[in-house]
Amino acid sequence: MKLFRRYSDADDQTMLVSRCSRPGRPRAGRYLMLLTRQHLVVTRDSAVLHRPRVYLHLPVSKLEAVRWSADPDGALVDLAISTPRGRERFWIRALYAGQMWRLDAALGQVFRHSSAASRFAAFLSPAA
Repeated sequence: MKLFRRYSDADDQTMLVSRCSRPGRPRAGRYLMLLTRQHLVVTRDSAVLHRPRVYLHLPVSKLEAVRWSADPDGALVDLAISTPRGRERFWIRALYAGQMWRLDAALGQVFRHSSAASRFAAFLSPAA
């Protein structure tokens, strides 16, 4: 948690803290995700040293093409985002169906709000 505090503001509302994994990379270590209204921070805990390191830290406004889908049968949410370094995918596993829908709602509050705000700001800015 000390690592997360370093990369998020004290007044920034936390929307989600969850373990997650990367599809197709079962031995890559364990991932932990912090999503606030302004930042996305993902840490990776190495399988050998068990020392958390920042894997991804970006403001929500820098994330593009954010897509997620909830799979009720697999009890997981598949999150895909485009970052400046490439496309990233994470699986967030839910323990029960109600938790999965809360994950979906938290992602919607952050990403639908930020994309609408950025489109509105682009609309207001003068054309170059």
